[in-house]
Amino acid sequence: MLNTMHPGELTYPFWFYKGDMPLAKAIEDSVLVENNSGWFVNPADYQYNITITGIVDVNGFESDTTADVLGAFVGDECRGVAQPIYIPVYDRYFTFLMVYSNESEGENIQFRFYDSKEKAELYIPVEFDFESNAMIGSADEPYEFHARQLAIGDPGYIPEVFSLGQNFPNPFNPITKIGYGLPEDSHVEIAIYNILGQKVKTLISERQAPGYRFATWDGRDNSGRFVSTGVYIYVMTAGSFHDVKKLLLLK
Repeated sequence: MLNTMHPGELTYPFWFYKGDMPLAKAIEDSVLVENNSGWFVNPADYQYNITITGIVDVNGFESDTTADVLGAFVGDECRGVAQPIYIPVYDRYFTFLMVYSNESEGENIQFRFYDSKEKAELYIPVEFDFESNAMIGSADEPYEFHARQLAIGDPGYIPEVFSLGQNFPNPFNPITKIGYGLPEDSHVEIAIYNILGQKVKTLISERQAPGYRFATWDGRDNSGRFVSTGVYIYVMTAGSFHDVKKLLLLK
């Protein structure tokens, strides 16, 4: 499917082959660079597609390296791969990404970016719902992807050390969140105590995989009754890690 802003004759391919090398080999050798991300998709396996014309911002700078790779995924299944291409008339590097599906609409598309200089996969905090034949972005107004390292709260983020964050909001009424990080598989307990040292509420008591998560307290005790206004203490224990912080409930 083609969309053009200008009338005239379209010649495809846009270059003329005049060598002795077999055409298939010539096309293979015309690929800009090797795809070192390991991501691959076979378009023939899918019935529908969408196209995205974009640029990738990497920590504040537009990607200008043809060895970088932008990938589209449904879960862990790669559904599209593109590498930056320099377009002289715009003096910018664009990624022309085709995303494939066997569902005409509804699948959740997520994105990843391979930074060839750092040899690292970066996180892109955006998702699309697949809609067959959609066209996102253009050369004049490319869609901007922002790639960065995983941070607290991102799916898949694994901290380097155990941590217990300050609840937010604080003071609170009636609900507050408590963030905590696990660098390894651990049995975790997070509990609320009053200033007399009596346990009021057990928020978490289970084995969990590495990651950063949030526990929520709604101001109720283990019996489901609302507790009174005042200062409370929350305690986290995970393996040998132990930490204590205060929170304030106002009504």
